[in-house]
Order: sequence, then structure tokens, then C-alpha cells
Amino acid sequence: MRQESGGGGGGRAVNGGPRLRDAGDKATPSGGEASSEEPHLPHGPLWSGHRTFLSIYRDDDGKLFAHRDSSFNCNTGDDNGIAWLWMVVWCNCFIIMGLSLQGFSLQSLATRHGLDYFDTGSLFSATKATAIVGSLLSHSLMSVIYPSHMMVFGVVLKALAVAALGALHWLPVNETVFMALGATVKSIGGVGLSLYFTATYSLLFYKHQSSYIVPLILSEVAVGIGGLLGPILGFELIEVWMYPLPYFAVGGCMLLGILIAVALPLDSCVPLEKTLKLSTCSAVAFLADARVLVDLVTLALGGITMAHFDTTLIAHLTSVNVSDPHADYSFAVVFGAYAIGAIIFGVVTAKFVAQPIQ
Repeated sequence: MRQESGGGGGGRAVNGGPRLRDAGDKATPSGGEASSEEPHLPHGPLWSGHRTFLSIYRDDDGKLFAHRDSSFNCNTGDDNGIAWLWMVVWCNCFIIMGLSLQGFSLQSLATRHGLDYFDTGSLFSATKATAIVGSLLSHSLMSVIYPSHMMVFGVVLKALAVAALGALHWLPVNETVFMALGATVKSIGGVGLSLYFTATYSLLFYKHQSSYIVPLILSEVAVGIGGLLGPILGFELIEVWMYPLPYFAVGGCMLLGILIAVALPLDSCVPLEKTLKLSTCSAVAFLADARVLVDLVTLALGGITMAHFDTTLIAHLTSVNVSDPHADYSFAVVFGAYAIGAIIFGVVTAKFVAQPIQ
């Protein structure tokens, strides 16, 4: 990726696929349009062997951000500062901690209100379904606000949703009311989750264009650590007081991450994204890439597995007389393995990053 000012356009990627832009790449003529002799290349991965939905938001020149005519002095990427990374690590940890809490505690609360396993599964599905909506909205939102602001907005939505889940403890026992409010809260949390992660990866890959591996590993390890600690600390906090305490604690800690953002010059750190229309052909070519399809299917299967754990693992362990603490630890093991997997992925990526997949 690289920054360009005014009407200048970017050069095309070569060697069979798009790549991260170097500052010395040749710009197109001042007219603002690329040369007709240059081949049209579909969207591709940001780096070999791994994709995110962020790839969809790149234009045909491989840019994600463009300068904005304003008095703000935006950095050109490859920022050496780590302040944003600390916020990402902090928020990733507590956001996933809030999700892992729900696996063992929200289900018991739903059962108390008369919900069966299908209804409880529908509650968990609300987060995933609305995360799709949030992902689709994020690109439009980043055309009118800074990604850094959208990141903070996503954290606020998710923190409020987590705290609201704890407040459901005081609802009168009523299946319909609990289902309606629970689905609403989970939906808000799903939108906040997708807005946060869309903006997070936009920021990380913009600010660490040539050295993304370490920031990516740290952010994903934070996810695993948060999921590991969530069930264990959640159970202990419930024992200290009652059901809402871990939700209030996690939501409050999540909001503390915003203090890092407030201390930073948000507008001067990250430029505003320029909204560019993605042609149908480019979108189809990107989504039809076999490597992208493998990534999408793998991610979908992982989501299905976690959704299955959320709604069935506790019920199964209870049926074989496993005590509550041990049931909580089962969720911790799953997320702990995720953190280990993130480290392994980082080591493998660091070893083979110089060998792009053609």
C-alpha cells in the first residue's frame, strides 16, 4: 500500500498478483487514469497464504487508503509507534473474553428463563448474523469517518452489549421477553464486533505495511488469552457475587482501552479511506479464487465448530456429571489452543513469507 496525493493513480502489481505498495512505485500520468497498456488484475491477497475480508476493500491499484485534503498530517504507513497495537491487544483480549464468558454462563441463564437448546442457539446465532451486516456496513462507514473512530465506536457497542447481557440477570422470568431482549443485545454486540475488527485490521495493515507479522501474532494471541481467561475468571467472579459481575467487569475493562485512543491524535494518525466502486468483474474474480474459497470455507467451519461448542458442550459435560469449574476449563482449553495456533501460524508465516504462492 502507499499513499498518493491529488489526482495521481497507482501502478499495477506485477508477477501474477497484487502486492503491498512500495513508496518508490511508479505513478500513472497526471491525468489520474492508469495506462491502457497495463493489464487489469483482480483483487488478491494482501500477503501469501493468508487473506482477510480487508482484501475486498482494496481498489485495483492495490491501495486501501488515500490522502484527504485537510489540515491533518497523516502518516504514510509503516509507523513505528506501538500505541495502537497496545489498544488492539487490550481490546482483543477483553472482547473475546466477553464472548467466551457466554458459553458457560448465558446458557444457564437462558435455561432458567425457559429457553430450550434451539432458542439458545438462536441467541448465539444473532451475533454471527449481525456481524455480517456490520461487515458490509463498515466499508461505507469508513468513507465518512476515520477507521480509528470506527474502531472506538465498535468497542463501545461491544462493551455496552456485554454489560447489558449481565443486566439480563434481573429480568423477570419470561421466555418471550428474555428472548427478545437477549437477541437485541446480541445483535448490537455482533455489529460492534464486526465494526471493531474491520477497523482494527485496516489500522494494523496500514500502519505496519512491511512488518505485519508481529502485530498480527500479538493481536491473535491476545484473542486466545482472552478466551482462555474468560471462563476461568468468569466462574470465580460469579462465585464472588453473582452472574452479572464478570460481564460488568469485562465490559468496563474493554472501555478502558479507549483511554489509549483518546491519548492519541486520531485524525492525524490514520487517513480517511477513499470510497471507490468495486466492479462486478473484479469482485467475482476475487471471490472465485480457489485460495480465497479455501480460506472462506476454513473460516466458516471454524465458526460452525465454535457455535457448536457454545450450545452443546456444557450440556454434554453436565450429562456426564462434570462439575462447573471443569466445564469452564473446557472452554479455556479451546481458546488456549487458539493462542498456540496463532504463534505457530506466525512462525510458519515468518519462515515462508518470502516465498509467495503463485
